[in-house]
Amino acid sequence: MNEVVWTLTKGLLPYFAIMILIILVIGILVKLKIKVKEKTNQAIASIKTNGGICPKCGGKLVMREGKYGTFIGCSNFPKCRYTQK
Repeated sequence: MNEVVWTLTKGLLPYFAIMILIILVIGILVKLKIKVKEKTNQAIASIKTNGGICPKCGGKLVMREGKYGTFIGCSNFPKCRYTQK
Protein backbone atom coordinates (compact mmCIF):
# COMPACT_ATOMS: atom_id res chain seq x y z
CA MET A 1 0.00 0.00 0.00
CA ASN A 2 2.78 2.46 0.90
CA GLU A 3 4.47 1.79 -2.43
CA VAL A 4 1.30 2.72 -4.32
CA VAL A 5 0.92 5.97 -2.36
CA TRP A 6 4.61 6.84 -2.89
CA THR A 7 4.36 6.13 -6.63
CA LEU A 8 1.30 8.38 -6.96
CA THR A 9 2.90 11.13 -4.83
CA LYS A 10 6.19 10.97 -6.75
CA GLY A 11 4.30 11.44 -10.02
CA LEU A 12 2.45 14.49 -8.71
CA LEU A 13 5.46 16.34 -7.22
CA PRO A 14 6.21 18.38 -10.37
CA TYR A 15 2.59 19.55 -10.44
CA PHE A 16 2.76 20.62 -6.80
CA ALA A 17 5.94 22.58 -7.52
CA ILE A 18 4.25 24.35 -10.45
CA MET A 19 1.22 25.17 -8.29
CA ILE A 20 3.45 26.65 -5.59
CA LEU A 21 5.27 28.80 -8.18
CA ILE A 22 1.97 30.05 -9.58
CA ILE A 23 0.75 30.97 -6.09
CA LEU A 24 4.01 32.87 -5.41
CA VAL A 25 3.77 34.78 -8.70
CA ILE A 26 0.15 35.72 -7.98
CA GLY A 27 1.19 37.00 -4.54
CA ILE A 28 3.92 39.16 -6.07
CA LEU A 29 1.52 40.58 -8.67
CA VAL A 30 -1.03 41.46 -5.97
CA LYS A 31 1.67 43.30 -3.97
CA LEU A 32 2.73 45.24 -7.09
CA LYS A 33 -0.86 46.22 -7.80
CA ILE A 34 -1.23 47.51 -4.23
CA LYS A 35 1.97 49.59 -4.59
CA VAL A 36 0.73 51.11 -7.88
CA LYS A 37 -2.58 51.98 -6.28
CA GLU A 38 -0.79 53.65 -3.33
CA LYS A 39 1.35 55.73 -5.72
CA THR A 40 -1.76 56.78 -7.64
CA ASN A 41 -3.47 57.82 -4.40
CA GLN A 42 -0.36 59.82 -3.42
CA ALA A 43 -0.39 61.56 -6.80
CA ILE A 44 -4.06 62.46 -6.43
CA ALA A 45 -3.38 63.81 -2.93
CA SER A 46 -0.49 65.84 -4.33
CA ILE A 47 -2.76 67.42 -6.93
CA LYS A 48 -5.34 68.25 -4.28
CA THR A 49 -2.81 69.82 -1.88
CA ASN A 50 -1.38 72.03 -4.64
CA GLY A 51 -4.86 73.05 -5.66
CA GLY A 52 -4.22 71.37 -9.01
CA ILE A 53 -2.48 74.47 -10.34
CA CYS A 54 0.81 74.38 -12.26
CA PRO A 55 3.49 76.42 -10.45
CA LYS A 56 5.17 77.36 -13.76
CA CYS A 57 2.30 78.66 -15.88
CA GLY A 58 -0.82 78.55 -13.68
CA GLY A 59 -2.48 75.86 -15.83
CA LYS A 60 -4.42 72.89 -14.51
CA LEU A 61 -2.50 69.80 -13.34
CA VAL A 62 -3.78 66.48 -14.71
CA MET A 63 -2.81 62.82 -14.33
CA ARG A 64 -1.32 61.31 -17.46
CA GLU A 65 -0.07 57.90 -18.57
CA GLY A 66 3.40 57.79 -20.08
CA LYS A 67 5.65 54.99 -21.23
CA TYR A 68 7.27 54.97 -17.76
CA GLY A 69 4.01 55.01 -15.80
CA THR A 70 1.54 57.51 -14.38
CA PHE A 71 2.63 61.07 -13.72
CA ILE A 72 1.16 64.51 -13.10
CA GLY A 73 1.62 67.06 -15.84
CA CYS A 74 0.41 70.46 -16.89
CA SER A 75 -2.65 70.61 -19.13
CA ASN A 76 -0.88 73.28 -21.22
CA PHE A 77 1.55 70.73 -22.66
CA PRO A 78 3.56 71.24 -24.96
CA LYS A 79 3.80 74.96 -24.11
CA CYS A 80 4.48 74.11 -20.46
CA ARG A 81 6.49 70.96 -19.65
CA TYR A 82 5.99 70.90 -15.86
CA THR A 83 5.69 67.37 -14.43
CA GLN A 84 5.57 65.64 -11.05
CA LYS A 85 6.25 61.98 -10.37
